[in-house]
Amino acid sequence: MSQKVNKRILHIMSSHGGGISTFIRNLATEIHRFGIVFDVVTYGPCPPEFVEAIRRTGGDVYQIKNPKKEGWRQFYKSFSRVIKLYHYDVIHCHIAGYRALAYKTISNFQSEAEFIIHAHHYVDDNQLSVAQRFLHYLNQMINQTVSAKFVGCSRDAVQALFGYKIDRKDMIIIPNSIEPDDFIFESEEENNFREKGREHYGISKDTIVVGQVGRLAPIKNHALTLQVAEIAKLKKLNMKFIIAGSGELEEELKERIGVNQLDDYVQLVGRISPISELFPVMDVLFFPSINEGLGTTAIESQAAGVPVVLSHTIPMEVELGIDLLYRVNLSAAPSDWLKEVLKASRESKVDSSERLMALERNNYTNIQAAKLYATSIAQYTNY
Repeated sequence: MSQKVNKRILHIMSSHGGGISTFIRNLATEIHRFGIVFDVVTYGPCPPEFVEAIRRTGGDVYQIKNPKKEGWRQFYKSFSRVIKLYHYDVIHCHIAGYRALAYKTISNFQSEAEFIIHAHHYVDDNQLSVAQRFLHYLNQMINQTVSAKFVGCSRDAVQALFGYKIDRKDMIIIPNSIEPDDFIFESEEENNFREKGREHYGISKDTIVVGQVGRLAPIKNHALTLQVAEIAKLKKLNMKFIIAGSGELEEELKERIGVNQLDDYVQLVGRISPISELFPVMDVLFFPSINEGLGTTAIESQAAGVPVVLSHTIPMEVELGIDLLYRVNLSAAPSDWLKEVLKASRESKVDSSERLMALERNNYTNIQAAKLYATSIAQYTNY
């Protein structure tokens, strides 16, 4: 690294995969410009590309013992060993609630670093049982006490993690950023991805392709996706629903697709990497999640110029101001969702320069998010 290291920050995540590791990696690619280095601790192994991305910026990735599997003594020793390696200015914890207490306690003994918890998810307490609601409120109190600042990917996520009375002015919002070049293609390259992708999935040029991206879990609301597909089938519309992701509902979804004879309308394609190459294949992104901490996929889709039909519960922060979002109430009938999908599929393509400016304006590029992160850290570590 050519830059002087002014701050060293230790990120804590339970495992690699999903939005948290992507958030850390994307920030790490640019944060060294501001004299900040990230180290990462986690229970399990990380893929080589993640480790290399962290090491290229001067940091490293450390695997610590899982207390549930190897006991608290081994956990304490392994985590303490990492904390003692450097003088950390901030310990940035992506594990919340009572589980964060152990990290905070050890940090207090071994380091003078500020300890912050990061909110990544949204929880609607109206959907919780009485016992779950009590635990949720208890965790909110713990998070408020343990974390030096209220940090998260959106206002909704911060309030869900720290308390619904937290004021906006007391929050630090760090967007889940993306690399624009991964989603904004030149016309020729975009057309190439579109043609090859449709050929790969056996989809004709004039078929309306509706994509859904995310883990196969109840919160992503794939049940509604299949209902919309059923109506499209009844109306004999020339459409195809591509569902990308893996998870607990995979077998159930396969069964429902078979029972309802939706094989010609719905295709499960598993996890795709890089996901950016799927967006040119789509005409519309379908995003009916019951709730989200932010909804980074909606950001990626707008960056790619693909309109998004999304539930009204998705945080307003995903709005880039380029008229590519179509919000629908979760209680709306599947036929209403289909109408919005068809309307969105006729959307004119937004110019790539306009999309890039929108990402920069809303701090969704890696460099802008890193700059915001560095500035936010300065507020309470004298950077």
